[in-house]
Amino acid sequence: MNPYNTIALYERAHVKEISNRYISAIFDYTRIIGINPDDARAYFKRGYIKHNGLKDTIGAIADYDEAIKIIPGNEEYYLLRGNAKHSLNDYLGAIADFTAIIDLFDSLDPEDPDDKEEMEDSEYYSEMAYYDRAFVKKDLLDYEGAIADYSAAIKLDSDFFFAYSDRAKVKILLKDFAGAIDDCTISISIRPNESSDAYTIRGKAKIELKDYKGAITDLNKAIKLDPKLAEAYYNRGLAKIQLGRKKSGGEDLNKAKDLELEKANEVIKEYCQ
Repeated sequence: MNPYNTIALYERAHVKEISNRYISAIFDYTRIIGINPDDARAYFKRGYIKHNGLKDTIGAIADYDEAIKIIPGNEEYYLLRGNAKHSLNDYLGAIADFTAIIDLFDSLDPEDPDDKEEMEDSEYYSEMAYYDRAFVKKDLLDYEGAIADYSAAIKLDSDFFFAYSDRAKVKILLKDFAGAIDDCTISISIRPNESSDAYTIRGKAKIELKDYKGAITDLNKAIKLDPKLAEAYYNRGLAKIQLGRKKSGGEDLNKAKDLELEKANEVIKEYCQ
């Protein structure tokens, strides 16, 4: 009835997206852009589907670029473009996008009534930017920088339980095993029923400190929460072997191998032949 009804096109595109009809959804967003070339949201949504639905990361970045040209201050656009760049190993480009979000947040004045309205949403995106930038820095082997960014994310949200467990992983790389245990303990206290990763990391840190029984206790809890967590079986197998329980440890290592954890093969060859 009205081929220029962008509201209906948006709604239809959304239904197509959640029905995994990605090409057809992209067609609708392209029609919206044809009707209004300055519709930043349509570029953004089209980019999102390209990246997450079709794995067309380069095409997604091109759409995010257009969205940002139209609305240069939209933190969500920068966040998604930064993650897309990271997936292409464009580490410096990803860091630049995440830093842009942090700079936008830092430029707001909490005493200014206009800025105050933006603070809550901007704080969320700044928190996520620190968190995602930490991942990039970890990939660049900048472990101290990664920890600083995880810490900044936690400062903005003290209940950000993923940030604690991910910071613990970096602390293990720096051989700060006690610090890793502390971070995992906090993460577990915030979300005890979603802490399989934190229990696994804490178990690994305890193995490094030769607390094998404590490690097994943690890894048992990790496996109870997620029976398909290969890393937990692997670490529990190592801990059992250190306690002389080679048969049971070998069974755990084989389970990790069955779950496609390749590094289990070498340990099996060394201890379980």
